[in-house]
Amino acid sequence: MIAKIRHVATHTEHYDKECKFYQTIFGMKQITTGLVDENGKSNPDRGHISDGVIGMALLAKRAGSQAGIDHFGFEVDDVGEAVDRLNRLYPELLHTRALTYVPFAGTRAQDPTGTQFDLSQKGQANVREGYLADGWEQPRWLNHIALRARKPEEVAEFYTKVLELKGVEEAGEEGSIRGRASTTSVSTWRALKRPRKT
Repeated sequence: MIAKIRHVATHTEHYDKECKFYQTIFGMKQITTGLVDENGKSNPDRGHISDGVIGMALLAKRAGSQAGIDHFGFEVDDVGEAVDRLNRLYPELLHTRALTYVPFAGTRAQDPTGTQFDLSQKGQANVREGYLADGWEQPRWLNHIALRARKPEEVAEFYTKVLELKGVEEAGEEGSIRGRASTTSVSTWRALKRPRKT
């Protein structure tokens, strides 16, 4: 099973400022429309932005939620196979069908530490707009996402068993564990990383 990081979602109180920052610094472009705004309404002027490979949803921060990364998403060969592995190997973990208005995910799940992640595959009904395209190359791009994990060995084992992430040779901080998801890696802080195309 090939798993590629294709989506990151963060919470922000300042969509316009943050969107402009990523567009200016990373050259990101808007790839979807109709992102829900602070009032809970679909806003046709807001959408996910992308660096050509990874789509980023700048979600409106709601009361009680923290600013920063909310979840991330993998594109896999077969969502059904990944869900079957989840059910068989980790029956205590939650997963559900994604909301229909979400343009990337078919399934929302959680890892053993409770971190949410999305699963999607090409051709899935709700995958739309910019997530249908293969992307583009540009000089600046996201190359990793870092998330804290209290039990890095357990998390690494989970992503290896469910999504077949492979170890990488890069040195990390002492005690770190890294895995590779096609063009993405996972470590103690679970840095999800993709190398530049050659």
